[in-house]
Order: sequence, then structure tokens, then C-alpha cells
Amino acid sequence: MHIADARYQTIAAVCDAVSNTLTAEPSRFTAAMDKVILNRFLGLPIFLFVMYLMFLLAINIGGALQPIFDAGSVAVFIHGIQWLGYTLHFPDWLTVFLAQGIGGGINTVLPLVPQIGMMYLFLSFLEDSGYMARAAFVMDRLMQALGLPGKSFVPLIVGFGCNVPSVMGARTLDAPRERLMTIMMAPFMSCGARLAIFAVFAAAFFWSERCAGGLLALRTGALLMAILTGLMLKHTIMRGEGLAIRGWSCRVYHVPHIKSLIIQTWQRLKGFVLRAGKVIVIVSIFLSALNSFSLSGKVVDNINGLRAGLGEPGHYAGV
Repeated sequence: MHIADARYQTIAAVCDAVSNTLTAEPSRFTAAMDKVILNRFLGLPIFLFVMYLMFLLAINIGGALQPIFDAGSVAVFIHGIQWLGYTLHFPDWLTVFLAQGIGGGINTVLPLVPQIGMMYLFLSFLEDSGYMARAAFVMDRLMQALGLPGKSFVPLIVGFGCNVPSVMGARTLDAPRERLMTIMMAPFMSCGARLAIFAVFAAAFFWSERCAGGLLALRTGALLMAILTGLMLKHTIMRGEGLAIRGWSCRVYHVPHIKSLIIQTWQRLKGFVLRAGKVIVIVSIFLSALNSFSLSGKVVDNINGLRAGLGEPGHYAGV
């Protein structure tokens, strides 16, 4: 027993002699920034401004690259496959299936890559820099009214850009209840694609001078539906399930490594393309079949396809 104690004392003495214990002092820059970013009055406006910058970056830079991705995917996956099918004398139905179905589905996904990629890059930067944990703390009190933690606000706000990464972003939440509630609320966030639909409805049901007000009412109504969904889930299906007590630990602010940002962005973007792409390609194949085939199974143009016939009188009765 004494021999073991002597050994441990010798080991401790050697460790003390060859090592220095450094006491980490809080960064003055981090402390100064937190006084502003975590301020109860300034924290929310700063967070909304940061989210605005994210969408501005995604729309401007990603939107500038979108036509290049669109033209490239059309040339390769639609026109290229059509040329290959005609050159190798594929049957017409197989060429249509490959070019319009699979190629058209891929062409639907690839033009989304620049904007989604820029959004993921910005989110990765915010997470690695240390800001995102503080943003979750700022939003925690507001989101607790819906029975959600503060960091669930980030996937929801991403839904204004695209609902697919919004739903996928809910995976970062801790509890299954929080993930489910966020996923149920995310589709009510009005993405850019719905803005055109809202504009059509506003033009159809409101006078020209009130079109802008109608558009605002539609987007506000969608946001209210998301809030009502959260409240309904909190007080019905998920009643009695409270939030777990969380301790907040925020690391110091720092500039993220470019390699780390690229890896994180690529992993998220790959998940988006693989998960959303599979569904989009399957739907595209189905719609292409309705457009390009008749009841007799012959390859026809879009005007004479199955989908066009669904809107003609008599087709509902099978005539």
C-alpha cells in the first residue's frame, strides 16, 4: 500500500514539474460582443438582421449562379440524354422516361443547389463562429411560449428560403418532441416559390391598389397558421411534455476555418440533394408519364397526354 502511494506521489511530482496549468481568462472581445448581442432589447433585432443578410447572400450570389446550373443540367441531363437515346436508337418511351422523367427531375434539383448551398455556408459560418448558440439563447424566451427551445427558431426562419432544408434542419434539435413540432410548423413558412403563388391569388382576389396588402395578408396568415399549429400541438397531442432544463455554454468568438466550412456545407448540401432529389425525381417520372403517354400506351405530346385529358369534359366519367 505504501509502495503504491509513493508511486502516485512521484508521478504527481513529475507532472507538476513538467507541466504548466493555464487559467483561461474570458476574452475581452467576447465579453464586449455579448453585452450587445445578448442584450434583451438589441438581441432580437440583431438576430433578424443577421438572418436578412443570410437570405440576401443566398439570393444574390446563389441566384447569379442558378442560371448556369439550370443551363448545364438541361444540356446534360435532358438534351444530352435525348441525343444519346436517338443516337443509340432507344425506343421512344425509354428516351422520354430517361430524358423527361429522370433528367427532368435532376434538372429540378440542381438549379436549387447554389441558393441552398450559400444558405448552408452562411449557417455553418454562424455556428462555427460562436454566434448561433447566442442566437438560440436570445430566442429561447420567445419560443418557450410555443413549447420549443430557442434554437428551433433557426430551422423555422430558414423555411422562408426553402422548406426542405428547414425540415432537415430540425434534426439538430435534442428531443423527438421538439423535432416533430418544428417539422409540423416548418411547411407554413412561406418560401420564395410560394411568393409567386401568393401574387397570383392576390391579383385575382384584390384590386390592383390593394394587391400588396393582400400579399402581405397571405404571408402573415401563413405565419399565424404556423404559430397556431405550435400552440395546438402544445396543448393537445403533446400536452404535459415540458422543456428540459438547459445550461447555456457559449464558446468565444473566432474566425472559422475555410476547410471546416466547406466540409460542413458539402455534407449538408449532399444530404439535401440525395433526400429531396429522390422524391423530386420520382414525382417528375410520374408527371412525365402523364404528360407523354396516352391511355393506349403510345408516346404523345403534352397536349394529348393523360394529364391533359384529366381536365377535359367527360374524362372524369371515363369517356
